[in-house]
Amino acid sequence: MKRWTRIVSMALVGIMTAVTLNGCMPVDSNPGSSAQTDAGKAADQTSSSSGDEKIMLRMCWWGNDARHKATLAAIEEYQKRNPNVKIDAEYGGKEGYRQKYATQLAGGMAPDILTVDAPWVAEFYQEGDFFADLYQYKDILDLDQFDSQFLHDYLEMEGKLTGLPAGVNSMTFTVDDRIAEEFGVDLDGPWSWEKLHDVGMKVNAANPEQYFMVIDSMFMVTHVFKPYLSQLSNDTIIKDDYTPAFTQEQLAQVLAYIRSLYEDKVVEPCQDADLFLQAPTTNPKWLSGDFKASACWLTSMSSDQAYPNHIKTIEYPQVEGTKNTGILVRPVQIYSIPKSSKHVEEAAKFLDFLLNDPVAAELQGFARSYPASKAALEVTSKMGIGIEAYDEAYDYDRAHAGIPENAASSNSELEQALRTMVENVAYGKDTTENIAKEGYASVLEILSRMTR
Repeated sequence: MKRWTRIVSMALVGIMTAVTLNGCMPVDSNPGSSAQTDAGKAADQTSSSSGDEKIMLRMCWWGNDARHKATLAAIEEYQKRNPNVKIDAEYGGKEGYRQKYATQLAGGMAPDILTVDAPWVAEFYQEGDFFADLYQYKDILDLDQFDSQFLHDYLEMEGKLTGLPAGVNSMTFTVDDRIAEEFGVDLDGPWSWEKLHDVGMKVNAANPEQYFMVIDSMFMVTHVFKPYLSQLSNDTIIKDDYTPAFTQEQLAQVLAYIRSLYEDKVVEPCQDADLFLQAPTTNPKWLSGDFKASACWLTSMSSDQAYPNHIKTIEYPQVEGTKNTGILVRPVQIYSIPKSSKHVEEAAKFLDFLLNDPVAAELQGFARSYPASKAALEVTSKMGIGIEAYDEAYDYDRAHAGIPENAASSNSELEQALRTMVENVAYGKDTTENIAKEGYASVLEILSRMTR
């Protein structure tokens, strides 16, 4: 994708500053349950690896226990069908993950199946042409199972397919549906940013110990700052020519709004919320029900709710008349095969199984949200996530998706600059106008380095 290819190398900076928001994952898909349904008939149709050569593949990913169990179950099934293949699984939490595998990737020592996050793709690619072009393995990989535009928007670099999406992620807002009666809130009506603010003030006025929305400074960037700014500019926040799509005045408008969320106690003070950075729903006040809403990713909404029997999704807040909803729908995780792999074809065979095989789909369920593969989605749609609000959020986000983010808009250094602005207004370090002025200059400096 042309607009993704002119980013100057910032991966080393991004290793330390990337904003990665995927929280916990959906409810356990019960990977230990039997997968021997009608889908199991496909097992005999899967071609085994040829010959007696013993092949060792490494695969890495991050996530929670449900995701680990589901993936390990799928790996075990593949090894049963292909006894000459052994897959060494490397998995754990997200902390330190990017730094570890970015170093291995640069040194030619990365796993054969490397799981990456969508915002990293362009930065890794600028560092080097590390990944096998999966378009060259279409005789092994059933690429017809994936939305070609989705692949183009997020995974194509200069005509090369750098990976395949494990699932679909998107941004959403959820609320405790009891606020409808308690505070007289129309949950089904259109939501503006002003309505979100006003409802939040009502919650805190009724009980000063409660806040409307659980959110940390990173989620404030991804779920409020960037969507609001992109709605105002009717574009991604950074244009394809690496200039801001927004004005300094629009930047000040959004920062003034964020300041009001903190000052009017719609959200918890930044210093308290950031004690649970990137994991806001582990906040004890959230777990005890002292928050009434969550700004979250689709992957986390089903497992992170403090009120699972009262969860409801609301329309994403919008600026009236905007042409860009700002709702980001992107891959939840991406599987790439490094060129350094000694077994690229075998890795591609396993990847096709993992993403498209019906038994693998049943074993993994919704461990990585809704599958991106049509074949896998057909299987999981019959299983059901079991939470109506989850399905509603998925359908709503797909129907109202905003303009896909280009690489510049998701650049990790840029997002860190936005987070600094959030912190400055949250802590009252200067006037909104001065913070916007300095922030705009910082954005221009970052963009200038991208085009050198």
